[in-house]
Amino acid sequence: MRELIVKTEASTEPVSLAEAKDYINYLGTDSGTEDIIEFIITSARLRLEHYIGRNMAEKTMVLNISDVTNKIDLPYGPINAIVDVKVYDEDGAEDETLIADDDYYLIGDFDKFLKMESYALGGYLNIEYTAGYGANTYTLPGPLKTALLRQIKYDYDNRGRGDAEAIENNVRKMLDGYKRVFV
Repeated sequence: MRELIVKTEASTEPVSLAEAKDYINYLGTDSGTEDIIEFIITSARLRLEHYIGRNMAEKTMVLNISDVTNKIDLPYGPINAIVDVKVYDEDGAEDETLIADDDYYLIGDFDKFLKMESYALGGYLNIEYTAGYGANTYTLPGPLKTALLRQIKYDYDNRGRGDAEAIENNVRKMLDGYKRVFV
């Protein structure tokens, strides 16, 4: 079993409503249209995050994993911090909380992984961590922000069209260098 859950979604988007309105050249102040633009901002970010395998905004993630090895890759980085690592038995009862720098180590500078010193077989691990670009962590690279703005404009210009691409082709090309690669 390998299950990834977003425990806490981003509280702040990497592109503000004002930035999006400026980029799409919307000069109005209609609250209904602004609500649509805010929805498009979030929707575009979520699609682009899924495509590149990285969080473009800060979130709290939970990884439940039963196929535990001594190295566990943490998806949707950049990884900021480990909140908690708990061991559960086969029946889903909490067995113990693991201790950083004793039971496990967080290794890496950006796309990090857990190096396990000891782990129990038969149950599963529950790893809670914070990840993503944001004000308190890594700055969202300019090309990623530009790709997001371009996708927002594409979505705004093509709203209501059933034949519009989920990710505009030029945006996809911009993102390809930022896709998470496992080696």
